[in-house]
Amino acid sequence: MQRTSGPFPSEPAVGGFVIEVSHLSGSNLFVDKEFDDTAELERAPQARIRLRDVELRGLNLFKNLTTDDGMPFHLRIETAKGAEDTARVEGWMEVRVSELYAKRLKAKALGIVPITLTDYWTTEPENDLLIRLAGLLGLVNLEADTMKVNAHKMQVRFDKIVIPNLVLTVGEGHLSTEVE
Repeated sequence: MQRTSGPFPSEPAVGGFVIEVSHLSGSNLFVDKEFDDTAELERAPQARIRLRDVELRGLNLFKNLTTDDGMPFHLRIETAKGAEDTARVEGWMEVRVSELYAKRLKAKALGIVPITLTDYWTTEPENDLLIRLAGLLGLVNLEADTMKVNAHKMQVRFDKIVIPNLVLTVGEGHLSTEVE
């Protein structure tokens, strides 16, 4: 049964950090399956998702941590103006994810009817046929609204990432997010 609401990520024993955006767009989608360590698991399956020239509107990224003596805290990167601020990746952005949600996800290859999904939530993006198919078609442009991923590794290749009005906070307690 497809999930449409609840806590995200839904599989907390995996570890990782959450990336939320109100809108994402990028080109040249590439997706494949990787086995790599997460904060909690060794050699866990993940989707390696690569996009070029990415725009992230309303960026909110957080990582929950716990000190050796059991005190919960979090690190958070967000933009001061929320959805008004657009972070830009010039070059390639690669993210390894174990869970993905998008209110609307649209993949479009040149000359092919776009694939559009709504309220799309998967805990196995590395095995998802539609995501893999979009990656195989090549030169696919991707757009998403209200997107959340449980990520385990993120890197930018070749150029840079620009985050206007960046706010970095370290706070007490663990953060959480919901899909509504």
